[in-house]
Amino acid sequence: MDYFKRIIDFFTRGKFSESGMQAFYEWLSDEAYSEEKDQTLKAFWDQTYHKADAKTRESWKTFRRKAGMKDKTPHIRVRIWQSAAAVLLVISLSAVYTAYKFHENSSSIDLIEQYVPVATTDRVVLPDGSEVHLNSGSMLLYPEEFTGNSRSVYLSGEANFKVKQNKEKPFIIKSNDFRVTVLGTEFDMLAYPEDSLVRVTLFTGSIEASYNNLDEHTILTPNQQLVYNKISGASYIHHPDIEDVTAWQRGEIVFKGTTLNEIITVLKRKYPYEFVYYPEQLSNDTYTFRFKDDAPVKEVMEIISQVVGYIRYRIVDNTCFIESISK
Repeated sequence: MDYFKRIIDFFTRGKFSESGMQAFYEWLSDEAYSEEKDQTLKAFWDQTYHKADAKTRESWKTFRRKAGMKDKTPHIRVRIWQSAAAVLLVISLSAVYTAYKFHENSSSIDLIEQYVPVATTDRVVLPDGSEVHLNSGSMLLYPEEFTGNSRSVYLSGEANFKVKQNKEKPFIIKSNDFRVTVLGTEFDMLAYPEDSLVRVTLFTGSIEASYNNLDEHTILTPNQQLVYNKISGASYIHHPDIEDVTAWQRGEIVFKGTTLNEIITVLKRKYPYEFVYYPEQLSNDTYTFRFKDDAPVKEVMEIISQVVGYIRYRIVDNTCFIESISK
């Protein structure tokens, strides 16, 4: 399967909302993380384009023209959706390609995208009346109308779903190789493409989770949480504190047994700041924190630095610099 061709065709022929395409175009001129984007796209280009056929190359030209790219070289900074968290191109392409594969047999369906910028959350009412509360840095793809024998959407990020019951049309949430099928219930699903873990927590009703290339299946009952590691393929079920799971909906931040690298990843989604640090300088020690609704980033970093002990920080404009001082 020609991965590159499908990605290009997805954007040359795909149907998106005006706001979604505008966000994509605006991101093309964004200078943030330009070096990482350059390196990623160049490697992607080297591995694919030079092996492409004439039709694919023509699609690429169409893609460049629609996106307003004037540079004649392939060394261009590109990412799919705007995000201060700056998920690298290869992650975004993987997420979009998965979404495309999910809908590639329904080319006549207009897809609506709902993207939630960093430091905000948003609510969406789907065509069937189901309600979705999206966390920051999340993206939801869904059709203008649900047709066929199921109601299918694609999630990249975290969301709380309140699904309208319809025994004739199961509700399906797809995210890479993880899928949740439900008739009517409420649950939280976390599936950021840059995270190694996918997590789904059931509040009411019953759902079936399919994962590990959809070869494994688990049926959850209320107050159960399934955690799946996309890298190792391992999974487990436990009973979390529901207040912790839903904390993000109240604007709170909760960390339990979390490494500093993982904490910073979450802070990137919560605050409109660029975090500059060296991941390799941070230990794998785990920490537990709880921060109130709308806690300022300075307050959060002050507490974290005091507890961790071996880091210090400074905030300049919208950038937070973190460095190790000892271990």
